[in-house]
Amino acid sequence: MWVRRLELVDFRNYEQAELALGPALNSTVEVSGPEAHPLDEMARYFLAANQDKRPVITDTHATFFGAEIDDRSLTPSGKHRIGSIHFADWLNRSLPRRTPPGPSAAPRADRFNDQQKEESR
Repeated sequence: MWVRRLELVDFRNYEQAELALGPALNSTVEVSGPEAHPLDEMARYFLAANQDKRPVITDTHATFFGAEIDDRSLTPSGKHRIGSIHFADWLNRSLPRRTPPGPSAAPRADRFNDQQKEESR
């Protein structure tokens, strides 16, 4: 029996890990999540989930190491590995448990899930 790939989920301190057993690729492997979101949007949800009221200001002319970037500049292109953990799920697992301030407040990253559902309609 030969093991070619091993995947661990919720093992000790690892939420998820994959191990590929085979010859080295001798290249860079780009990894992405299963969904694409603008970085400023993800920052807003992260801050909101932490009950942080600081605003996120989008600068469409901001540079990254001197080059202007757009919505696709920091996303993988070509052949890449797609992870299985959604941003909202990661955020819910990563934040400390808190009691929402009132019945109308959506707990943690559930606001992100709700917005995704609305946008897909």
